[in-house]
Amino acid sequence: MEREELSRRLSLHSKTQPLKPHELVSNRREGLESTSEYACDEYIIQQALDSCPYDMYLGLRWYRLDPLPSIISAYEEHEETRLFIDNEFPVHPNVHLEVSSPNKESAKCIPGVITSSNCRDFVTVPKRVPRIKHFMDKAELTDGGWNWDRASTMQNSKCKLFSAASQSIDPRNVLQGKVGNCGFCSGIASLAAGFPEIIKDAFGDNSQLTLSKYGAVSVLMYPRGQPRYLMMDDFILSKNERDCTAYNGRNPPSPSMHSLLSSDAWVRLLEKAFVKVQASYASLDGYYKYNSLYRHPARAMQLLTGAPLALEVHYSISDADIMYKILLSSHGRFAKVVHCRKKFEGLIPSHGYSLLWVGEGGGERWVCLRNPHGQGSYEGRGFNGCNIVEGSDLPNCLKVCNNTNRIVWKQESSECHSALCLRDYNHDNGVFFIDFNTFIECFPITTIVGPIESKSITHTADYSDYDYFSLESDKDCVHEVHRRDLIHLCEIVAT
Repeated sequence: MEREELSRRLSLHSKTQPLKPHELVSNRREGLESTSEYACDEYIIQQALDSCPYDMYLGLRWYRLDPLPSIISAYEEHEETRLFIDNEFPVHPNVHLEVSSPNKESAKCIPGVITSSNCRDFVTVPKRVPRIKHFMDKAELTDGGWNWDRASTMQNSKCKLFSAASQSIDPRNVLQGKVGNCGFCSGIASLAAGFPEIIKDAFGDNSQLTLSKYGAVSVLMYPRGQPRYLMMDDFILSKNERDCTAYNGRNPPSPSMHSLLSSDAWVRLLEKAFVKVQASYASLDGYYKYNSLYRHPARAMQLLTGAPLALEVHYSISDADIMYKILLSSHGRFAKVVHCRKKFEGLIPSHGYSLLWVGEGGGERWVCLRNPHGQGSYEGRGFNGCNIVEGSDLPNCLKVCNNTNRIVWKQESSECHSALCLRDYNHDNGVFFIDFNTFIECFPITTIVGPIESKSITHTADYSDYDYFSLESDKDCVHEVHRRDLIHLCEIVAT
């Protein structure tokens, strides 16, 4: 079948317009002022990095092998004491950035939060102009703004990638910060729920260790479907409230996506990897904005997993039966994020939620969702799972809470880390159930990414039909699937 005919029949349209590499490079380094005494011996480290084969993509080095062991060897051999600095994305305290915007002539800001290109982008949509002021204010060099701290020195140097072993990688442990990237956060939470191996694989052999004392971190991603490592330092964005003891073991209010467990670093570092690719936090702000690469949750999940399919599925109430088949048959192989379009019984319009489970209980069809805010559950019928208890055949990921008798994600008991338990008098941690018909009415868009494989997950089915949705030259695009294509999509995900 000819490419044009295929695209016409399946209504495949690119939802993202990739920025050119030179634009991303200029965004990262525009107006930077730096001093060198804070950095490690750049010649020694650069030699170690140059010894690792890499490819250039989006103006960044993507290493074919993990460069972190080479960095550590160079430090140990030369007894270097100063910490690693990422010169591709310099954000350490001695770096300043001059940013200009339509609302301000210029401002001296910390880098990595906003660029002048972001300001030009935001001003094209009048209702988003206040976001310019938000990012400009928070990035200015003031006591009340945001700043970069090393993860390896936070929490009295007790930070680890995964501080609570298997309990760290949990969808309830991914909280949205002050950046409007609910879809992105929900995508990461969806991966944590169904594919924790992907999160572990992203950090390689360091997954059980304390963060590198040299301040270097590598993250495994899949640009253009190929496994590559992105190298960065361990600076993470935070507020000027560095004493976490006042928050009962939880992180203080954070500008970045963060974890309920104050010693967990994986959530913040994973988000930072995408910030580096995008050049700023502002470029991750907003759900379904297509003028940057990875703010769309489908593209973010695809970059992190290497999955061949990244789809944005549109449907209506009359498509409830076939969408139920699609979501049910794709469970366990595809990660999903849903987009709310209706303010109803506590649901937030224009907000992204993780889809954790779909199935039957009590003779009805249900969906389990999660709000990335970590609270703000659905308040309508079935929101607390009580109607699902009778006649339910629950999967292992869902249990009945010993204390509240509601169905929850995993076990809310002494086996669960205290920070992950239901936290307020309403027993609201953002995880809730909603009946399927109401779900279809309020959530008319679902992002589907998969099939997902990792070192621990292998699928043997023949996915040749995926070429219908993943054309060779469009590997990095998110495609729309509309109502007339749902039958074919159902056949593919059921393979």
